[in-house]
Amino acid sequence: MNVFYQCHKPALKDNENFELLSLSQNSFCFTTLNIELAKKINRYLIEEDKLEYFISDKNFIVYSCIYFGEMANNLNKIQVLYLKKKLIRLGWEKKRSQQDIYIYQGEDLSNKFLELQEDLFFAFLTNVFIVVPSNIDENMLYEILAEIDFTLQPDGVTPYVPTEKAILTLIDSEIGLAYLKLNYQDGYDAMSEREVLVFYSSWYSGKD
Repeated sequence: MNVFYQCHKPALKDNENFELLSLSQNSFCFTTLNIELAKKINRYLIEEDKLEYFISDKNFIVYSCIYFGEMANNLNKIQVLYLKKKLIRLGWEKKRSQQDIYIYQGEDLSNKFLELQEDLFFAFLTNVFIVVPSNIDENMLYEILAEIDFTLQPDGVTPYVPTEKAILTLIDSEIGLAYLKLNYQDGYDAMSEREVLVFYSSWYSGKD
């Protein structure tokens, strides 16, 4: 079974294709992973529907986290309500009333996520996968989301672009982060363009 599309151990290869988001008070820009940080973390490009197979260690849990952030402001109220009802129908839960974050952890995650992706409105939502040890409680999950700047993605940035702070968080902990990268192109081969999951971790070696 083909699980890896590419494996960068450490993440020194092709960094110009993997942007980082640099946030300031009133603006943002894109940068790249510096060499010293890249030496401390691994990057895997995974087939969209293979994350659960890739994270095969029962000591770790995969959470899908979806946020109605700045980009969602481009949707009208009916479209937002439609998306929230669809998330709930598929099993995502809103655990905190003050935050529009919906979380799913359970079976058949890949297929449910692919079903969400088929919806045109889903492109307006911020989404990531968080991989954590099974003993992490729900409160800690929200702390992790804050550390990776999950709710600070600006309008025009979707579905998620990691910040340097996010990478530092991953280096210093047993946390894995996966996000969807649209239109990834392998080198100069235009025919290779595809959607992939980019998975960053300083500790996990994955499964072939």
